[in-house]
Amino acid sequence: TKPIVRKGEVLECAATVLQGKKTSVFAMPARDVWAFCKRGEKANVTTEARFEKIKAPVKKGEKIGELYVYTDGVQTDKVALLAFDNVGRATVWDNIHEIAEEWNG
Repeated sequence: TKPIVRKGEVLECAATVLQGKKTSVFAMPARDVWAFCKRGEKANVTTEARFEKIKAPVKKGEKIGELYVYTDGVQTDKVALLAFDNVGRATVWDNIHEIAEEWNG
């Protein structure tokens, strides 16, 4: 057995957040994920993150998607992905500020 990801570990994938003070939020798995293989063998393990449509506000620990685990091309596990940070809802002033920054380049 070998660990693929650990509970609470920040993953290198982020979900897009609509109408938020931030445009994305990093994900963390809800539990440890392990790959099982016979002793001396190497398993070909891949993962795929699938995110839901996320609208602000987002609370840390809120489910934002799922991580699918494949061993030799066959799905062997699925774990919930949770938001690593809080993301507040953008205000009208936040939106105006963002537009002004885009105009100023």
